[in-house]
Amino acid sequence: AMALLLCVLTMTVQTARAQWSGSGTEADQYKITTTSDLNALATKVNSGTTYENTYFRLENNIEYGGGSTTSTNFTPIGNNTYDHTFRGNFNGNHMTISGVRVYRNGGNDDYSYVGIFGATYGKAEIYDLTVSDAVFTGYRYVGGIVGFQRGGTVTRCTVTSSVYIYAPDSDGAQWHGGISGSNSDKVTNCVSSATLRMGNAYIARSEERFSRNAETD
Repeated sequence: AMALLLCVLTMTVQTARAQWSGSGTEADQYKITTTSDLNALATKVNSGTTYENTYFRLENNIEYGGGSTTSTNFTPIGNNTYDHTFRGNFNGNHMTISGVRVYRNGGNDDYSYVGIFGATYGKAEIYDLTVSDAVFTGYRYVGGIVGFQRGGTVTRCTVTSSVYIYAPDSDGAQWHGGISGSNSDKVTNCVSSATLRMGNAYIARSEERFSRNAETD
């Protein structure tokens, strides 16, 4: 019975570690190859694993299949809880994440923190990533790469013209951007051509190149 228990425990640990190939070090980064891999990262971070000093690399383009502007097929990586923020290193490897839909149409922070990364903190690094054919809707802190960049850097990232950032027509809706909805660190050498809208009203097409230090609230 003891041997069987040890076998089950060993299999459980191996399964937990087998979600991504690699070991998460700089020399042997965790490799993300499928939507399931990226979803697993969101699940882990949103459950309290911050991955500080851990390295991830996108191995190929990731396609979520799209859908209507009011559908959801992805959960952002990180949320509004302090210890549920991404603090690791994410190497986009010049690949593209496309077809993402996140629809959070409400009037409080439960409908906020939207992007590929909902929230980053500390020494998080995100670089060499492109996002295309995506629709992000949220009340506050909505960006094509990061919704709430409370620490960490975003470098050499691109958000294409096929990305739409929507704010619901609610009082207090704010902090929306092509790259980062709100940031207190650095966004460097990034390009956004995303379209921003408030409710059904067109706001602007964000055709900008970002190379700047933090803009505080």
